[in-house]
Amino acid sequence: MKEFFKINPDVAVQKNIEFLSGLRNLIVHSYLPELDASIFGECQSSVLNLNSYLDKYFGEKHRIDTFLSFSIQIFQSPKNFIEASKKELKKKNAIEIVEFIKAFRSTLSTEIWESGQFSFKAILIQVVNHESRDTLPIKFINERDLTEEQRQILKDVGIVFTKYKNVDAVPENFTLDYKVLCNKLKEDIPNFKMNQQFHKFRKDIINGNPKLKHTRRLDPKNIKSPKKDFYDYKIIDEFKKKYKDIT
Repeated sequence: MKEFFKINPDVAVQKNIEFLSGLRNLIVHSYLPELDASIFGECQSSVLNLNSYLDKYFGEKHRIDTFLSFSIQIFQSPKNFIEASKKELKKKNAIEIVEFIKAFRSTLSTEIWESGQFSFKAILIQVVNHESRDTLPIKFINERDLTEEQRQILKDVGIVFTKYKNVDAVPENFTLDYKVLCNKLKEDIPNFKMNQQFHKFRKDIINGNPKLKHTRRLDPKNIKSPKKDFYDYKIIDEFKKKYKDIT
């Protein structure tokens, strides 16, 4: 993935893969159906992205939408994600997974969060049968393509469009968490090693310029919640200065 997106940058698709692969590594063999409703959007986007990439990079004959047209849902009233995380997920010791989902989403820019390539969200409204019997039963409409009049009609039937804002979100320039920072340093610095010297350099750099690090509490409302550090991309250049004379 890293090699591919260096040549073919597509941030929303890359973030979708990073989210699902990270989630998969945490879940492993656990059975957690309580999460299904919360991550449906990211899973749906992953399938759509795959189909698009198969067409773009391997040819139209490899598309899979002719075999997987529409899914049939019987999910009518999903449990609130926070409610599920406090009850069923807590019993299964899955709080780490819940925190991962919250923390990952909080690092996304508004542009990525609203992109259909990261998470596909849709409203399904039952309508009367069309007079043409062979018409497709589902029509996809992008909310951004609606006129103000059409938006108002949807609001009148009880549908409200919302934009989520995380008050404690990570600033957009802090794109590196600890793991990503280390991986990036391994790529950019030939003599880089994760040893005591690395930790000393990191401490010296942050002490010299505290603005290069942003610390976020995973649950802002809980003072006992664990914290996570994020780093400004400029910190890479500071590490390069430290390592330039080391052989």
